[in-house]
Amino acid sequence: MTTMINRFIFEVKSLNVSKEFFVDLNCSHLIIRKKTMSTEIDIGIDNFSKVLSKIRSHFILVDVRQLVEETHEPRPTINQIELSLLESEILSAQERFWEIHTRLETVWRFSDRKYKTFLHSIIQIASSQVKYQMGNKRVAEVMYLRGFSELKKTELEKMIDFELSDTFVYPIEFKFNVSYDTVTSFYEEKFIKK
Repeated sequence: MTTMINRFIFEVKSLNVSKEFFVDLNCSHLIIRKKTMSTEIDIGIDNFSKVLSKIRSHFILVDVRQLVEETHEPRPTINQIELSLLESEILSAQERFWEIHTRLETVWRFSDRKYKTFLHSIIQIASSQVKYQMGNKRVAEVMYLRGFSELKKTELEKMIDFELSDTFVYPIEFKFNVSYDTVTSFYEEKFIKK
């Protein structure tokens, strides 16, 4: 019998989480990312209830999210790119940088050359935040500076609406210049029934 492995992020209200805690849970994938006030446990599991029970018995559970592969149509429109940037703003306020990375990488993969460098630089900056959360400060600094340098070379630098330091900063909060129509449609779709 083949068991399906699912990938989840369990976010707990603790900065005192280690991989040793999960040894007996038969995890196929385990990454721990420490945020300012909580920790993300990114884990591939075959028994959700067992993992949930163990985590809840030791930590205050803040959130559980299942990671789902993002898909995009080839050549995303400017509206689709702006929506991804808007979602990245929201996720950065929650220090959910891994999800920013995966969301933007999907758009970047299929975007026109005009947007590729810009999106790649934002992905690198988000990835630097992930590396920092994982405790790899040196790599975080290098990735941040690479993304910063790449962003400065693009003609789309004007799309950012946040202070970008020339030295590594954690946590960074993204804010982008997206159209009013994009922002309105995003929130209307979320909250107003048609």
